[in-house]
Amino acid sequence: VTAVCRVEGGPVYRLRLMGESSMVQYKISRTHIEVGKQLYDQVLTADIVVQNRGKVAMNFIVSGAAQDRICTPGQIVVLPATGLIPALEQQTLTIQYLPGVP
Repeated sequence: VTAVCRVEGGPVYRLRLMGESSMVQYKISRTHIEVGKQLYDQVLTADIVVQNRGKVAMNFIVSGAAQDRICTPGQIVVLPATGLIPALEQQTLTIQYLPGVP
């Protein structure tokens, strides 16, 4: 595709335009976290890696998780809970959980 740019009082420029599109493609390192026996007053911490395998940046939002950095009993915290992963890069999500009940 060629675009024609006319500069007022100046020359005409012909620019060749090229573009590409890509589907969002991602991989999650794991879909289950096995915690085994966990002390009720100890915070469980686990990491999940989200890989963006596409050619475009990818937004993510973790729904249902608390976004604050304070782990309260019974609430799952995911950090970061929202973000943007550039093309062909990855983001580590840290998951925290405090049972809080013996």
